[in-house]
Amino acid sequence: MLPWWAPIRRPPGISIQTKPDTAPSKFKTWKERTPENAKPLAGFITLEGVRWQYTHGVRNKTAISPDNWNVDLRHLAQKGNPAIQLALFYDYQNNIPHYPAWQAYFANINPLH
Repeated sequence: MLPWWAPIRRPPGISIQTKPDTAPSKFKTWKERTPENAKPLAGFITLEGVRWQYTHGVRNKTAISPDNWNVDLRHLAQKGNPAIQLALFYDYQNNIPHYPAWQAYFANINPLH
């Protein structure tokens, strides 16, 4: 069993190698923040998008309770929250330059011991 602090969700399609200049089209909003460029991101806050975040790459999808994505979606769909989620996604680009420092930190510690 994982400890209580273990992450239970993955970030939405972000890999450590992601850079705005080489990222897929969904990252166009990082270069130019416009409503048109943000449209592809709206899929992350739909039932299918939230379910995908929990099940993508999982061998046994039936082992994951639908309660997970249903509860998330209930909160994500609240009035004003879609705009907040898009703003957070836009701001996520500021995390990427910090990845090397985070990787170095976690390479030198083992939080399980």
